[in-house]
Amino acid sequence: MEAVNKKIITISSKRQITIPQKFYDSLGFATSAECIAKDGGIFIKPLHEDADTVDFSAEILADLIDQGYTGKELLHKFVETKKKMSNPK
Repeated sequence: MEAVNKKIITISSKRQITIPQKFYDSLGFATSAECIAKDGGIFIKPLHEDADTVDFSAEILADLIDQGYTGKELLHKFVETKKKMSNPK
């Protein structure tokens, strides 16, 4: 089982946070991070690839399944959501 490291951080008035140095170094953060909202929290992990090529399909599907979508309705909502992410207004 992986050891859990915790640190309390502050959030600025501009909603900014600072990644603690030991996490930044040990996890290999660089210039980009992926932020995932799930189970009432936020998971932030280093992004080691071009942000334009990140595929959130699994996260989209998991969220839609959690919302109760199945079958053709799930497929329709997935395509709709993926399209919105590709073409934000």
